[in-house]
Amino acid sequence: MDNKKVGSFIASLRKEKAMTQKDLADKLNVTNKAISKWETGEGYPEITTAPVLAEILGVTVTELLNGERSIVINNHIDPAAAAIDETVKYYNKAAVKKGNIAILLMVIVFILTSFICVLCNYLINNTISWSLYPIGALIILLASTVPLLKFKKFKAIGLLCGLTVTLIPYLFLVEYLSPVKGWAMNLALPITILSIIALGLSMIIFNYTKIDRLYCSTAAIVLFGVVVNIGVNKLIEGFLNKPGHNNVSTLSCTLASIFLAVVLAAAAYTRSHKQSS
Repeated sequence: MDNKKVGSFIASLRKEKAMTQKDLADKLNVTNKAISKWETGEGYPEITTAPVLAEILGVTVTELLNGERSIVINNHIDPAAAAIDETVKYYNKAAVKKGNIAILLMVIVFILTSFICVLCNYLINNTISWSLYPIGALIILLASTVPLLKFKKFKAIGLLCGLTVTLIPYLFLVEYLSPVKGWAMNLALPITILSIIALGLSMIIFNYTKIDRLYCSTAAIVLFGVVVNIGVNKLIEGFLNKPGHNNVSTLSCTLASIFLAVVLAAAAYTRSHKQSS
């Protein structure tokens, strides 16, 4: 498949329909960046997206993948082209079904595992206590994984939201079950929020911008290796009431992160300069 040819074909069909890249992206539940990559030949639609894209643009899947309209003789469709269309449609349905089955199996495993944990906990201790640890961890895993299997668009945001709404309550559950109190609100929660913000910003940079991947990696390293690293150290200092706690380790990690970020940024600049020349 000629990516450039297919990309030009998609762009021309989109313009014929008087649609912007955003209009097409919204109809397909993908990002503008994905449409841009298809049209410039830097990427191509997934096999599961091709049938819907073809229908929106008013062509067959075969025409879409060939990057040109098929020539119809005496109103007869090429049998090979028809076979390709049917194969893609079948694969698309099978992929959706497979994703639903995977989610169903995950839910079944979660229910069975939770039941076994609670049963063992009650039979051994005559109460329900430690079984809440694995159940809470499984809920976090389930809430973070389902968006990746179910969403066509905003998978990263779905994962982040699922992680956020389950991880924060889990911290308070762990504190409730543990003998030591006061650390969840004053230490764990601020660290978690800081890390989630950094993770969210990194996801946005990687998934919803056209910035070079090396520059994206540079930003992520700065966020986690410098901002989060220093922020976590300050939070620990405040919680322990020990100014200067672990300064050597924090400084070492910060300097190493800055060095790595500079190297990646230089590599990105060199690559972009070579491509433009």
